[in-house]
Amino acid sequence: MFLGRKMALLEAVDTRDVAFVQLLCDASADVNSPTTLGILRTSLQRTAKLGSYNIVQYLISRGANFNAEPSLSSGGTALQLATIKGYVGIAEFLLQEGANINAAPSKF
Repeated sequence: MFLGRKMALLEAVDTRDVAFVQLLCDASADVNSPTTLGILRTSLQRTAKLGSYNIVQYLISRGANFNAEPSLSSGGTALQLATIKGYVGIAEFLLQEGANINAAPSKF
């Protein structure tokens, strides 16, 4: 069941479905668990890259780690991914929450 909620949360993030994200978090989905497929990103990192401000706020309110380490390949922190994509509002919010502006990027 854990794997099901984990994958469902990532799917809800990818489709920007705020209500489904909330439902899954209420059902104890782990907001800090990275995907096991493709680039290893947390739900918050994926959301920041997609530019969904409301979901970013919600995930942080549920304890998402905004300083989670990036994937070794093609990764970035939530702040780095939002900045690269030009989502200034998300980047500002992450900084206000305490995101590390000096975090190291991915290795490759």
